[in-house]
Amino acid sequence: HMANLCHYVATCLKDMGVVHWLEGGNLLGAVRESGRLLAWEDDVDLSVVLDQGRTFEQLAAGLAERGARDGYFVDVFKKNELIAISYDRPQAWPFSWQRNRMRGEIRADIAIYKSAISHGVDVLERRSHKGAMPTTESGGYGVPQEIILPTSTVAFLGGDFACPNQSEAYLRMLYGDYNKVEYTYVDSGPANARARIDNFGDPPVQ
Repeated sequence: HMANLCHYVATCLKDMGVVHWLEGGNLLGAVRESGRLLAWEDDVDLSVVLDQGRTFEQLAAGLAERGARDGYFVDVFKKNELIAISYDRPQAWPFSWQRNRMRGEIRADIAIYKSAISHGVDVLERRSHKGAMPTTESGGYGVPQEIILPTSTVAFLGGDFACPNQSEAYLRMLYGDYNKVEYTYVDSGPANARARIDNFGDPPVQ
């Protein structure tokens, strides 16, 4: 399901002419794990850059229209400029941003980047924090534009996906020594929920 969702979202963005790339753990899997998902991955991470006059609202509306046609649901977090796409209809929940992870649902997170200048350097900047990504002059988080654009491609989940043109430098900015595996977050609730999804159809464990 996660692989299918990743391919679906990337195809939608490509068809819409949106510049995008693998982000976070998915990029880490593509580079470090030879194109495979990390064993503990719990979502799909993609990023886009808004350009050519495209607004966040236009992007969200376009994805929502495609999702409604193809049986996916789109949840929009305008304050943080994030979009989530999942198989399950969004529902009210006090902890709205984390509800997918808490229920063990499979989703794709799309982070929005915009062009900016920080300390005299052309950067791509986002509102939400990611790894050890440095802060920008405006208080966002960003990386030098030249590390990402123009995007390249990398083998991932049996296909070719867009990625930063300097993927290793990008991962070092996020994670430092990205080749070193560190288990920094384990929560039994989401883990058990995902285990039920992953083992659906298997005989009960005795």
